[in-house]
Parts: sequence; structure tokens; C-alpha cells
Amino acid sequence: MTDILRKIGRFWLGDAAPKLPPREILFSALGAGLGMVAVAWVSRFYIGDASLFLVASMGAATVLFYAAPHSPLAQPWPFVGGHLVSATVGVTCAYLLDDLALAAALAISLAILSMLLLRCLHPPGGAVALLAVLGGDSVRDLGYQFVLMPVAVNVALMLATVLVVVNLTPGRRYPVGLAVPTKQQQADLDITASAFDQEDLKAALAQMKTYIDISQGDLSKIYALAALESKKRRMGFIHCRDIMTHPVLSAEFGTPLGEAWALMHKHKIKSLPVVDRAKRVVGIVTVNDFVKEAHGFSGDGAIHERLMQLIKRTTALTSDKAEVVGQVMTSPAMTVSEETHILSLVPIFAERGIHHLPVVNDEKRLIGMITRYDVMQALHDHEGLR
Repeated sequence: MTDILRKIGRFWLGDAAPKLPPREILFSALGAGLGMVAVAWVSRFYIGDASLFLVASMGAATVLFYAAPHSPLAQPWPFVGGHLVSATVGVTCAYLLDDLALAAALAISLAILSMLLLRCLHPPGGAVALLAVLGGDSVRDLGYQFVLMPVAVNVALMLATVLVVVNLTPGRRYPVGLAVPTKQQQADLDITASAFDQEDLKAALAQMKTYIDISQGDLSKIYALAALESKKRRMGFIHCRDIMTHPVLSAEFGTPLGEAWALMHKHKIKSLPVVDRAKRVVGIVTVNDFVKEAHGFSGDGAIHERLMQLIKRTTALTSDKAEVVGQVMTSPAMTVSEETHILSLVPIFAERGIHHLPVVNDEKRLIGMITRYDVMQALHDHEGLR
């Protein structure tokens, strides 16, 4: 009986049923609302009654953009091409055939065929093709002008809005090409010694002979993360507390820049966690933070000279530059628990492009520091012992 219920559940939900964290769900809903408001407002501002010019397919496209922005179906060319091609097909079928049922069926068939041939498959495009046929006299009278107004206008407005809203959402990038990892990040993810390369992946996807709604990059990432979990299981538990540096030097919000810089220089370290009086991490200051601040500092001379001017304490009552660590630190700073497996840090270092992570205990108090080098060295030592 249990097996039957499980099969019924898989039938209805499917293995790909999305299960997003609460923050992702909230951002998806808010992003979709903001996107549609922006399109409606701009349409009303330039055209008048926005309701007459909002193509219904924009609602379906919004679901893809904000709930699955990394899907191949939601990328710019499928969105633009799918809408314009389908609109053109729908208008043509409505013009040539008087039978609405036959025109609608042919419009959908030819729209799908055209989108597949042009590699711009976008499901909401089917709605545009139907609208061109079944939209009534107001749509029919527009003829091919329907492709430009309202379809092309809606497409342009929606795409511009998505590029802004999605890229302002934490953890998301649109289009997918913007999320391509750097060579260093890819090297970090490749520590699992993948058994195949990108060409092998392309060949395997081609042999599936079906459309898979996932990008090649995302599929590679899934494999890399699964390989990390497998390696974690095989190598046993190596926690952050096992390889972290401790005790660890730190600074406070009000620590003078010169004092923090001297501390980093003396101990040959590139970062300092910034803590409050309870030793809870409130930020992190790195050499790069000092350099960036020096670049923006209105001092004279080369970067080294400007850096020295920056860290020199101002004796006057007022100052036009940063004076304490809290003014230049990166906040909030990401931390990891001492119980975290070191392999879980690999994607964090790779995706976020960071090199140092403060380690905290159950009370969120700073107890150590772990770097990208620490993790790589520990993995190298583990492989050497096998």
C-alpha cells in the first residue's frame, strides 16, 4: 500500500517538483509582482490603458523568469524569439483561415515547429499564437501590427525589467551566461576529478533525444555537488574545527585602520574578522578592502602612498576619510560552523569568490579562521594517505 501511495505521489508531483527555500520563494513572488507592475506602468504611461496592451503570455513568462530564471526556456532568445515568431505565425493563420478552430490548431502546431527549428522554444509563445487567432476583431484588425504592438513592446519592457530585478536578487543571475564561473572557481569545483568534460556532457545530452529543461552549466554543477557529497561520505568527517587556524586574531568596529593594518602586516595575514564585544562576527576586513578604500581616497601619489595616508590617523576633530575598521570592512561577513564538513566549503569558496571564512561555535562566537588554502591542503593530505 505504501509503495502504491509513493508511486501516486511521484506521478502527480514528479521528481522535478521545485522545493525552494523560503527566501527564494519570497523573492520569486515579489520579483514577479514588481516585474508586472513595471510593465503595466510603462505601458499605461506611454500607451494609455495598459490592460489593452498587456499580452496574457507575459504572466506565464513571468513564472519562468522569477521562479526558474536559469531555465533554458527563460533565456533572452527563447523569450524574444518565441513571442515574435509565435505572434507572426498566429496572425498569418488568422489571416488565411476563417475557421477559428482550424486556425487555432494550426497556429499552435506551426508555432511549436517554428520555435523548435529556430531554437527559441518558449511555452508562453503558444498563448500568443492563440491570442492572435482568438483575440477577436480588435486583434484581427491590427494584422501584423499586432507583432509590434503590443507583443514586441511587452517583450522589450519585460526583458528590461527582468534584467534589473533578477540580477538585484541575491544568489541569482540572468541570463545564465552571467553566472559562468571563473577559472579559479571552476578549478575549485573540479576537485572531485570529474570523469567527463564538457564535450562528453554535450554528447550525452544529444543522445537523450528529448528536451531537458536544464542548462548545461547547471547540470555540470549538479554533478559536481553530487560528487562532493559522494567524496564527503567516502572520506569521513573532517570538520572545520579540525583544520582551522586558532586562536585567531580579530579587530573591532572601532579599531583604528593603522592598528589593523600593522597587525595584518606583522602576522602576514590578509584578513581580520571584525567582532563585537561578545566575540560575534559583524564583518571582515581584508587587504583588498584597504586597497579599494585607498583607490577612492582623495589623497596624492601612487596607490602605496595613498594607502599610507589612509591608515595614518587624523588628529583633527573631523576627517574626510575612513578612520576605523568598521568604515571599510565588508559586512555582513559569511561564517561557517565548526561542525561543517570541509568539503561543504568548496562550492562556497568557488561561487562566492572568497578566500577566508570565520569559524564560529554554537553560540555564534568567533573561534577560528579557515582559508581556501587550508581546505585544499587538507584534501591533498587526505589523498596522500590513501
